[in-house]
Amino acid sequence: MIKQLAGKVPEDTIVSVGAGMHLLYPMAYMPCRHPLTYLSTVNFGSMGFGLAAAMAAKTVYPERTVVAVLGDGDFMMTMQDLETALREGINHQDRDPQRLPLPRAELPAEAPVRRAHNRHEHNNPDFAQLARCFGAAGYRLDSPEQVDRVLDAALAEKGLTVVDVLIDPDDVPPMNAEATLRMSAG
Repeated sequence: MIKQLAGKVPEDTIVSVGAGMHLLYPMAYMPCRHPLTYLSTVNFGSMGFGLAAAMAAKTVYPERTVVAVLGDGDFMMTMQDLETALREGINHQDRDPQRLPLPRAELPAEAPVRRAHNRHEHNNPDFAQLARCFGAAGYRLDSPEQVDRVLDAALAEKGLTVVDVLIDPDDVPPMNAEATLRMSAG
């Protein structure tokens, strides 16, 4: 899904990520072609960073596409900002220019590492339905066959959009084991 997203967004898109294993997907599959277009706290474990960083990026560069890739827990720490964004008219064409614009697409993804350690299902809400409850656009992506259709629809939205991406809980994120071992050695 991230590979396909990378091919659909402009070259100067800003990507922000939250804390968790999900950040490995955009790191591996979504190249950043300009300085300061990948916003991450990397190993600092700052859950809740991704949405705030995306909001800040959209404030500084309102004309650019900004995408936040968030894990389920990360998104649930800041999802109340959907209400604030919509109440304040954030990211609408007719918005007050003094107000904070929000990224066009938020992509909460269920974090596979949690399920790898705990086989009990989490009781996450349907994030797409939650977005619609707030008044935002919401899409749910639960099979590979839907990727192009859902991403095209989400990226065509003019306002705040949430894409709830359900991933295989047994999927192993792409990692550079050699670099990870070198970093661990200090």
